[in-house]
Amino acid sequence: MSTTLLMLAMHKDIQEKVYEEISNADSPLKYLEMVLNEAMRLFPVVPFAFRKTQGEVKFEDMTIPADTNLFISIIHIQRNPLYWGDDAHLFKPERFERENFEKIHPYAFMPFTKGPRMCLGWRYAMMLMKIVISNFLRRF
Repeated sequence: MSTTLLMLAMHKDIQEKVYEEISNADSPLKYLEMVLNEAMRLFPVVPFAFRKTQGEVKFEDMTIPADTNLFISIIHIQRNPLYWGDDAHLFKPERFERENFEKIHPYAFMPFTKGPRMCLGWRYAMMLMKIVISNFLRRF
């Protein structure tokens, strides 16, 4: 959440858009959610994850044997130009507009990891971040 506030402080134009959105009482805070997602893309809370294959996994032109320990570098996936374009290092919340995000590989963004071991509290975390940041921006 602190990285989101840092990104808002560094990008005044984006901060203004978020402030306008939270000032509208009817708003579902979609732009704030895009800002949060982009901050978590660049600065994931969990930068890497470990998993163990339960069975043999075919991946592209190779086969990963069962019981293999895997290291997943979330930070590198979420900053990979292959998925996010040549400007993957830049803070651009518009990446998370529906029409843009639908084109991204489903495993290119996983701030709470993915699959059966995904964080159970991810919805709660998103709601909490929206509430805290919107209240912070209203007051300051």
